[in-house]
Amino acid sequence: VNYIFSVLDKSGRSIMRRHFCKEVLKKVKELQTMGKEELETISKDLQPKIFQENDTVVEVGQPLQSMLFIISGTMQAYVPIRDAPRVAETTKTFEKGMFFGEQLLDWAARTKNFDDQPPSDRTVRCSTKVEAFALTVDDLKTLVKTGKLKMSSEV
Repeated sequence: VNYIFSVLDKSGRSIMRRHFCKEVLKKVKELQTMGKEELETISKDLQPKIFQENDTVVEVGQPLQSMLFIISGTMQAYVPIRDAPRVAETTKTFEKGMFFGEQLLDWAARTKNFDDQPPSDRTVRCSTKVEAFALTVDDLKTLVKTGKLKMSSEV
């Protein structure tokens, strides 16, 4: 994906993002009430990311840096044993067509100052090489602050 993006012009990159992410964006509960233009705005800011097998994407308790939309590969999200009794589902697999980090959307709808990023409730590691598109915290902040993305506080 990174190579393809490096040789495409801006229009081509935009088409690729829409192609890979249109359907998965519609699956995100917090985005289902948004119109086509807002979803297009989000897709324009998505950046390709590649993670290698066994890479740690985020550790439990660390601030979430991005929301990931997986286009290939598999990740495992798990709760460390010390925290497992407090969580019903301790392991979850994320694969093509799935997303991780939607807590950032709830946070963006509710925060006043954007200084209090939510922590991850799970550690996420790649089971295989993973290709994904990321909506970063900085991009989300910019979209909300500039009014390009209207977040409902009732998500």
